[in-house]
Amino acid sequence: MSNNDIADNQREIAIIGYYGWGNFGDDLLASYVIGQVSSLISPDKIIITGPEGNYLERWFPGIRCKAGKDIFLSGSYPVRKIIFGGGGQFFAFPPSNILNLWGLLKCKAYGRWRMIGFSNYRRLSAYAFCVGVGPLEGVGAKWMTRKFFQQCEQISVRDAISKNFLSCNENVRLAADPSIGLSIKSSSIGQQKSKILGVVVRDWSQGLNVSGIIKSLRSAAQVLRNRGWKVNFISFQPKYDKNVIQILLDNDENVKSPFPGIQVYFKESGFLKWYSDKVQNYCFIVAIGGSKGKDRVSISNYLVENNLIPISAINQSANIAKNAKLGNGVQIMMGASIAAKCLIGNYVIVNTSASIDHECKIGDGCHIGPGAILAGGITIDRYTFIGAGSVILPNIKIGKECIVGAGSIVTKDIPNFSIVYGNPAKNNGKTNE
Repeated sequence: MSNNDIADNQREIAIIGYYGWGNFGDDLLASYVIGQVSSLISPDKIIITGPEGNYLERWFPGIRCKAGKDIFLSGSYPVRKIIFGGGGQFFAFPPSNILNLWGLLKCKAYGRWRMIGFSNYRRLSAYAFCVGVGPLEGVGAKWMTRKFFQQCEQISVRDAISKNFLSCNENVRLAADPSIGLSIKSSSIGQQKSKILGVVVRDWSQGLNVSGIIKSLRSAAQVLRNRGWKVNFISFQPKYDKNVIQILLDNDENVKSPFPGIQVYFKESGFLKWYSDKVQNYCFIVAIGGSKGKDRVSISNYLVENNLIPISAINQSANIAKNAKLGNGVQIMMGASIAAKCLIGNYVIVNTSASIDHECKIGDGCHIGPGAILAGGITIDRYTFIGAGSVILPNIKIGKECIVGAGSIVTKDIPNFSIVYGNPAKNNGKTNE
């Protein structure tokens, strides 16, 4: 891939792979690709598949991480160049029945094809960098994968099997995985300075004996520790690695995050372990949104019982009447408005640009979504979630633990535990079933 191919500041580059999930090998590959591309164009022109807010965004300031399906939504980003990099993208498990079209619908290449759309794909410059192809089961899967790679301008693969499979493509070359070199280089640097080893753990699935794997890793770690090494277990995505983290914590192992100095704690036992070492009082805010208001209140009450102090987060652009009353631990986002004589309960979230008119009463743990409009005199009981852009007409009463779908128009009272949506909003289920 030449500099002229990449250095087009009028176009965005999407780097597609399984990045930002703790897959350290592919993350090293992503680091290499980002480093090469960002030397040619501004990082804010790079978008990469991965969970939003993950560690790659911190390692490479300016890049953006998005889910693949969001990157290629019509009008989302002016992507014109794509780099497919790393493993896990082009394989197909054996088809279970004839409906799978001989492996076609189980083929990852088919998913990539659908993700960007055939008509869009013709207008994009696509490159495959250090990918692996296979295993592929089924005629449909093999046909789709070869068809997909025919659209790539340049292809490098990391093994001979992949190269042979794509032998009909003249632009295929076999190249070493650069992440191997990065790993060796990083390891050499670490050995020169100190005996420190980081073991990246993931919540392995596919029926593996996770407890057995952790036992083996701990045994190896102990051997190194006996020789003077410092061994740390690291979770890059604690949100998704709960099972592995719990096993390690149960065996008195500490688990670190990818951010220096930040420890990972899990469940009540983890909190107590952290808190037992502290001598001063700490403030807290529980950042659990959506329809999880009951959890937010429960966790907050537990922390208060353990002498932590709830604080409120109120954006400076929010407009709050002087005689409105706010409970503990509320979160009032940018551009939100709370009018006169409103009563806002504990641990309520009023999201971006939401509007609450005069004399409304909002119960503990409620969440008022972005852009929602509540007319005057409305009463909403505890733990209820009001979706983005909803409109609640005056003097309506909404029960506890309800969900009002985004964009709904509520014209009449709603009983407890109701799920409503539409215009006008109609009952479509129960939250307690």
